[in-house]
Amino acid sequence: MRVICTWVSLVAWLLLVNATAACAQTADNPEKLSAKELTQLLQESPCTTYYGGVMIASGDTLAGTIAIIAGALDIQDGGVLAGDAWVINGRAILTGSARVDGALHLINSRDYLARQAEVRGGITYYTCECSLDAEKFEKNNTLVFKKHEDPLAIKTKFAVKPGYTTEVGLERENPRHKKPHVHGHAFLHLPVESNTRGYLGFDINFAVPLKGPQLDLRVQGYKKLFSNDYWQLSQAENDWIVMLAGNNYIDYFESRGGGLGLEYHPRDRWRLAAMVSYREDVSANIEMHAWPFYPHRLVRPIPPIDEGERLLVDGALVYDTRDDLARPENAWRGELGVEKGIADGPGEFSYAAFHVDLRRYQRVQRWLQWDTRGRLFSSFDELPTQTFQSLNGYSGIRGVQDVPFGIRRGDRLALVSTELRLRLPELPVFRWLFARWNLVTFADLGLLTMAENAEAPLQFLSAPFDNWKKTVGVGISGESFLPYLAVYVAQEIDGERKNPRVIIRAARSF
Repeated sequence: MRVICTWVSLVAWLLLVNATAACAQTADNPEKLSAKELTQLLQESPCTTYYGGVMIASGDTLAGTIAIIAGALDIQDGGVLAGDAWVINGRAILTGSARVDGALHLINSRDYLARQAEVRGGITYYTCECSLDAEKFEKNNTLVFKKHEDPLAIKTKFAVKPGYTTEVGLERENPRHKKPHVHGHAFLHLPVESNTRGYLGFDINFAVPLKGPQLDLRVQGYKKLFSNDYWQLSQAENDWIVMLAGNNYIDYFESRGGGLGLEYHPRDRWRLAAMVSYREDVSANIEMHAWPFYPHRLVRPIPPIDEGERLLVDGALVYDTRDDLARPENAWRGELGVEKGIADGPGEFSYAAFHVDLRRYQRVQRWLQWDTRGRLFSSFDELPTQTFQSLNGYSGIRGVQDVPFGIRRGDRLALVSTELRLRLPELPVFRWLFARWNLVTFADLGLLTMAENAEAPLQFLSAPFDNWKKTVGVGISGESFLPYLAVYVAQEIDGERKNPRVIIRAARSF
């Protein structure tokens, strides 16, 4: 009996040890915290805050509980922290015989401990998709954290995207994640107009890692409606204009095709992509009919495109230093893209085109942001109609003549846009609409032409300055349930329109 009891006790002890080990917090198995939980933990443990880091020199002692935000807790050989430490979005570095008498809590942080270093209260690891409320911290040194998704996290989510075609499907993408993983999206397209050839379409795009995080195989296939004109609005806004006002000025066409390509990341911020695809473009078949709210206003006929099949070879070199794609600061994004089309059907267009896009996101002060964008598009040959550019496009020239929606297109385009955004304080009346909001001033400058000499792709830039379209404006832009909402008032500087134009947009400018 004594032997049986001994074995039962031993088994129970082993089970307890295994259960404890399974629940232990480690760097590879951190506990998840919400922004609210992290705020409560820090408020229950009053501490001295060091934003950007603190160093305890050899032989020195720092007493009390401390919190390190976005920096390093650096304890040199022989240094002592006589208390607990919270390190958030940073790292803990203990060299030599450095010591922490209390506990070390690491939230989204790493530890670098020498062999002789000692943490007497133990180390706990946490992850938290949150960010510090900078405004409250600067005002009264209060630690309050808001929900903010980890920019490196991979998430698979169900998505619905309204537009000139409603997209329903799954997304699994994060361009900032460092580890190799299959990422992409798969959507079904349900157009607004049921009489189009593209009544039901799809869009599939996946990247499969071939060599760690550096080389991906890209696979794509699609059958969906395209448009090369959104005038001043986003896709969702165009949808509402079509349904409520009957002003359908989108030039639909359907494209069917697929392709294979490679994407190479030689360095963290660089991307080189190339793809070979087969594509067929056809004119959309949308009927003219009256709308319930405006029975005498008809939908504009869809202009024909240069239908045909062609083999496409695309290439792009991208440099991107944005860490937060939703709110980029102090970052560059540059892209050089080339496209070679080879006709293989009724279409007679074999062409070569290129574009250059450069953007700068500059944080001047905590409350002031200056963003600038420049874009150039041109070609060496005559282009098919569906590749033409428009200054009226989304992220184009704001405030241009919009009645009677005169659409101008060309095969040569230059565009410069700049915005200065001033962070506005929170107001009780507007909190239900805007989580963060800004006063925006902007200026847009653009040139659009048709090539007189197709073999001189940059000759159009020598046009007189009077030929450039110029607008300036002011507006309010902020994060809302849409998730962005902006109201702009824009005015042409030298155009025919004498009255300013009011623009409502459901997305950001750049």
